[in-house]
Amino acid sequence: MPAKSREPSPFHPQLRLVLRILRKRRGLAQYDVARQIRDEEGKPRSGEWLNQIESGRRRLDPDLAVQVADILKVNRSLMLRLVMLETWPVAATVVWNDLQVLKAADLASHLVASQSLPSGGASAHEP
Repeated sequence: MPAKSREPSPFHPQLRLVLRILRKRRGLAQYDVARQIRDEEGKPRSGEWLNQIESGRRRLDPDLAVQVADILKVNRSLMLRLVMLETWPVAATVVWNDLQVLKAADLASHLVASQSLPSGGASAHEP
């Protein structure tokens, strides 16, 4: 039987580091953070649960990432970005690219609409 590897899995490499640093700077143990996080049934998480996330053996779900962000007093959006980019990197890239296309299309439509308005502000009617 092969020996178990002690190497962490690739789940959330940057997030793991951020969680550990923030938690320690706040003077909190893994248990202190985990017991404030509730699952779907309202039960608190265990310190082992957070240990598994910080060591890369478990993924952090986005809904729980919001709770972690609140407990550690960090921006929810930044925490979610770390989770999303590391959990679904291809999907995150696609969404980012789609947003850029939508922004460009929205900007272009505004430019076209503003050019069709006469200087008086009323809409132009074409014959």
